[in-house]
Amino acid sequence: MFDNILQSIRRRTKSEWQVYYRERVELLRSYIRENGEKASLLGFIFGIAVVVFYKLALLLACLVLIAAQTVILLADEKSE
Repeated sequence: MFDNILQSIRRRTKSEWQVYYRERVELLRSYIRENGEKASLLGFIFGIAVVVFYKLALLLACLVLIAAQTVILLADEKSE
């Protein structure tokens, strides 16, 4: 199982992962611009959840950061 994950990470280079991340951020930004009411409602609900479940939200944020850093470290500098 870990080999499959590792192979899928190494299919892209670090720069390709960075481009992928930037594309996803741009998609999120365009969604927020196009659907302002939905985005504000989701943001409000997410904010309440973070306040109520602070420890869980902090743990999830740390796990996401660790996962992102792991992908960057495991990705090859150059494609094969």
